[in-house]
Amino acid sequence: MPELPEVETILQGIARRVLKSRIQSVDVIRAGLRRAIDPDFSARLAGACVTELTRRGKYMIIRTDRGDSIIVHLGMSGRFVLADMEAALARHTHVIFHFPDGLQLRFVDPRRFGAIDLMRTANEGNWPSLALLGPEPLGADFSPDYLSAASLRKSAAIKTILLDQRVVAGLGNIYVCEILFRARVNPFTKGRDLAATDISYIVRETHLVLAAAIAAGGSTLRDYVGADGEKGGYKDLHLVYDRAGQDCPQCARQSRKGVIHRAVQGGRSSFFCPLCQETR
Repeated sequence: MPELPEVETILQGIARRVLKSRIQSVDVIRAGLRRAIDPDFSARLAGACVTELTRRGKYMIIRTDRGDSIIVHLGMSGRFVLADMEAALARHTHVIFHFPDGLQLRFVDPRRFGAIDLMRTANEGNWPSLALLGPEPLGADFSPDYLSAASLRKSAAIKTILLDQRVVAGLGNIYVCEILFRARVNPFTKGRDLAATDISYIVRETHLVLAAAIAAGGSTLRDYVGADGEKGGYKDLHLVYDRAGQDCPQCARQSRKGVIHRAVQGGRSSFFCPLCQETR
C-alpha cells in the first residue's frame, strides 16, 4: 500500500499539471471500487476548477471552486496517471478526469481496494476516515511530548503504536521499519518501556526519513509509480526493509557482525538488527 511519501509524491505530480485548471468532464467507467462512486460524481464536477490539492495521512484531497472535495485513498494498488487523451488506456482504468488541451487524469486500480469519495469541503472534518486520524508526522504536533503521552502505559509494541493511524497519520510498514532502525529502537519494545531518548530519536528520524523519501519520490517495490510514470528511488536507500539476511550497515561501520532479521509482527514483516536494536 502506498504510504505517506508515495501519496505526497503523486499529489505533487498531479498538482503541477492540474492546479487552477478546469475539469471539463469526468468519465466513470467503473463505479464499483471499495465504495461505490457517487452517482452524481460526474455531473457535480463537470466545469469545476481545481483550487487546491492537499494530503491528510494517506488520503489525497482535491478541492474545487464549487465547494466540493474529492477524497482519494489508493488502497493496495491504486494510482493516478497523467496522460494525453490519445494515449492507450491501461487495464483497470476506472475514472478519467478530462482537462484542457487533451490532458487526462486517470485513476487505475487493478484490485479495486481504492476509494474515491465526493463531499462538501465544509464537511471534510466530519468524515469518519479523516476525523479519526492522528497528527501529521511531519507537522509540529507530532512532537516528543505528544508521542510520549500516546505511548505512556501502553503494552502494545512501538511499531504497532506508530502504525495506528489514530496515533499518527500516514505511516506504514516500510517507513516505520526504517525509522525504528535509525532510532535504534527494537520494533517489539512496548510503548510503556520507551525511554525519553527513544521517543526523541523516533520523532527526529520520522522527520528525516519521510523528508528524504519524499525527495526521492517514494519507494517502488512492485507497482508504485508517480503520476508521471517515474519509479520512486527511496528503495535504494532502505537500510533494513526487505533486506533480511544481509549485513547490518550500522554494525558494519563498527566492525560488528550484525545481520538484518525478519519477524512477523501484527501480520506484517518487521525488519531489524537485534544488535543495534536491543529488546527492552
